[in-house]
Amino acid sequence: MAKQKAKMSEMELEDCNRVIDNGENCIEFCRDSEVATVCFSQRRYVTRIKNLAEKFPHECKIVDENYDGSVVAHVPTKWIKVSPPKKVSDEFKEAAGKRMEELRKQGKMKGRSKNG
Repeated sequence: MAKQKAKMSEMELEDCNRVIDNGENCIEFCRDSEVATVCFSQRRYVTRIKNLAEKFPHECKIVDENYDGSVVAHVPTKWIKVSPPKKVSDEFKEAAGKRMEELRKQGKMKGRSKNG
């Protein structure tokens, strides 16, 4: 099957801008495509995409930055992953907290301790 190019049509760009105007985030790609188009208005993803574009300029290309700070970019489809959050028991969380506190006391971790 032919490889799809990472070129966005004017209509696709208008669609992404319309979606972003509504405050939505979207990921779009076709089967067997090597490139996905992502549109993010949520700050954490905008920042992540900008950092990735800086670190991996050949893989992550920002196509458009909108007036509201949202971005449209092309990324490899291999980067797209949907997974549920890990379920961690209360005991595990408590033990991890104790380990972190001990590291902070030893000066191996920066951050606030619970005691001040």
